[in-house]
Amino acid sequence: MNRCPFCGAELNSDASFCPYCMKSLIQKTVMTPPKRLRRSVVALLLLAAFTIASLAAAFLAQPPSRSSGGAPVSTTHSATAPSTVHGFVTTSTTTSEPLVSATSTSSTDTTTSAENTTKLTHQPTATSSTTSTAIGESGSATTKTEMPTKSTSTTTTISTSTSTTNNTTTTKATIPTTASKTATTATATTTTSRVTTTTTKPTTALPVYYTVANSEVTITGTPLKSGTLNIPSTIEGYPVTAIGDTAFNGCEDLTSIIIPDSVTKIESSAFYDCSSLTSITIPRNVTLIGDYAFVDCSKLTSITIPDSVTLLGWASFSGCSNLASVTIGNGVSSIAGLTFYECTKLTSVTIGNNVTSIGLYAFYKCTNLTSITIPGSVTSIDQNAFVDCDSLRTVYFTSEAQKTKFAACFPTGATLVVK
Repeated sequence: MNRCPFCGAELNSDASFCPYCMKSLIQKTVMTPPKRLRRSVVALLLLAAFTIASLAAAFLAQPPSRSSGGAPVSTTHSATAPSTVHGFVTTSTTTSEPLVSATSTSSTDTTTSAENTTKLTHQPTATSSTTSTAIGESGSATTKTEMPTKSTSTTTTISTSTSTTNNTTTTKATIPTTASKTATTATATTTTSRVTTTTTKPTTALPVYYTVANSEVTITGTPLKSGTLNIPSTIEGYPVTAIGDTAFNGCEDLTSIIIPDSVTKIESSAFYDCSSLTSITIPRNVTLIGDYAFVDCSKLTSITIPDSVTLLGWASFSGCSNLASVTIGNGVSSIAGLTFYECTKLTSVTIGNNVTSIGLYAFYKCTNLTSITIPGSVTSIDQNAFVDCDSLRTVYFTSEAQKTKFAACFPTGATLVVK
C-alpha cells in the first residue's frame, strides 16, 4: 500500500491518481537546458548583431560615387501638376540625371572674403528628358520633348514643340542656360507652301463660279438654272483652262453651253445629268475628257471628239439616249469601258486611226447601231464590248487576221467583212 503525498490517504501501490484530494501522483519534471548551451546561443546572437552593425556602419561610411570631376552624381525626379493653357490640359513628368558634374574649390585670403570657383565637366552618359502632352478641345495632341546638349561651360537644354494651325507648322526651340540668369530663345517657323486660290461669286456680267490657281482659271459652277451659258475665255486677266469636277452637275435646264478654245480639260462629271443640253462643241485644244463627263445628257444628238483629245474617260457618254452620231478623233488611243453604254439611238460611229483598244461594255446596248468599222490599229477588244447590239449587221476589218481574232466579240448575226 502507498500513501498519497498530499493528503496521506492510503492508495494502491500502482495508483497514479488520488481520488480524495483529486491530485495526480505522477511527478512532473521541468527540463532546463544546460548552462553551457545557453551561453553558446547568447554568444551567437551577439556575434550576428555585431556583424550587422559593422556592415551597416561600413555602408553608411562609404562616400557617394563621384564623376571624373569629383562631385556626386544625383538623380532628381519631379512631377509637375496638370495645368491648363489656352484650353489645353498639359501634364508634364520630368526625369533628370545631371548632364554635368561640378567641382568646387575655394581659396581664402586673410584680408578678403572667400571666392568660390565652379568647374563643369561633361558627363556623356547623363540624360535628361521631359515629355508633355497637351490635348485640346479638337482632340489634337502637342508633344514637347526636352533633350540635353553637350556643353563645356554651361548646362544647356533644348526644348522643341510643334503646333499646326491653318496649314502652318511652327517649330519653337527654347534654350535655357543654368549658369546665367538669362535665357536665349530661338524660334524657327516653317510654313507649308501652298498655291493661293481665290473663289469669286458670279455677277450679272459673269454668271459662273470659278477658282484661280497658278494663274489659270477653273470653272466650278453657275447659278443659271436654264438657257444658254457662254463661258468667257479669260477672267481677271487669266485664261480659263478647265471645266472642273461636277461643275455643271445636275443643271437640268441648261440647253446650250459654249466652251472657249482656251479650255484644255473637261474634268470628271463636269456635265453629268445636263438632261436638257441639246448641243455642245468640244474645243480643239481639249486634251482630256474625264470619267462620267457627259453621263445622262439625254438630249445630245451628236458629238465630235477632236484630234487633240488623248484621254477619253470611263463612261464619259454613258446614258446619252438620243446620241445618234459619234466621231472619235485620231488622238484617242483607247475607248474605255462603258463609254457609250446604252446610247440606244446611236447609228453611226467613226473610230480614229490610233485607237488600240475597246473596253468592257463600251457599246453595250447600242441597239440601233447597224454597222461599224474597226481600224487596223485596234489590237484589243473586250469580249463584252458589243453585247446586246442586236441591230449590228456589218463589221468591217482591215485584215483577215484581225477578223479572225475578233469574230467572237460581235453578235452571231453580224457579217464580218474585210475591206
